[in-house]
Order: sequence, then C-alpha cells, then structure tokens
Amino acid sequence: MQSRRSILKRCGIFVVAMACLPWLSARDSQATVPRGPLLERRLLTGLRVKRASDRQFISRVVMLVGQGILPVRLVDSTFFWARARAARHRTLSNNPMVYFRPALIARARALRISI
Repeated sequence: MQSRRSILKRCGIFVVAMACLPWLSARDSQATVPRGPLLERRLLTGLRVKRASDRQFISRVVMLVGQGILPVRLVDSTFFWARARAARHRTLSNNPMVYFRPALIARARALRISI
C-alpha cells in the first residue's frame, strides 16, 4: 500500500505536467509555422537585395528554413546584426547584404549546415 505522501507527490507531478502541456505544444507549433513568403519578402527588402545571385541565396535560405534545416532564430539574428552593422558604415549603409551573406554562411557552418 502506498503512503498518502507518495500519492500526493505523484498527483502533484501530474498536475504540473498537465499545466505545462499547452505551453509546450504552443511552442512547438510556432516553430513549424511556414514563414516562407513573409520571411523572403522581409529579407529581400530589409537587406536591399539587388543582384540575382543574392536573390538565389535568399531563396535557398528561405527553403532551408521552411524545411526546418536552418533555424529561423539564426536567420533573424543575423538579419538584424547585418542591418545594424551596415547602418554604422556610411558607404555600405545601402547594402546590408554584404554583411548578411558571409555571416550567415559562417554561423550555419558552425552548426554543420551547408547553405
């Protein structure tokens, strides 16, 4: 026969687990939301992409994000960093893509992801 304390302990663990379940499922569903067109438009306009090779690179990045290979957080943080870095340099303020592409490639390589 189990003691009253062990029964209460198991019930408490169950209640905490059930309370956390909606939060965990909401977090997972946010990670799988397709961000393709919105992400692509934001990257193209925010990075002021001009060359066809840069457009192809952005398309590849969006495809990898959509497949779940490349983390969205990595792309977002690199995007904001590149825009801030370009804003500091008067001559390159019109072209944040100069910073975005090599930075994203280096950060993805650190995670063993090939872009």
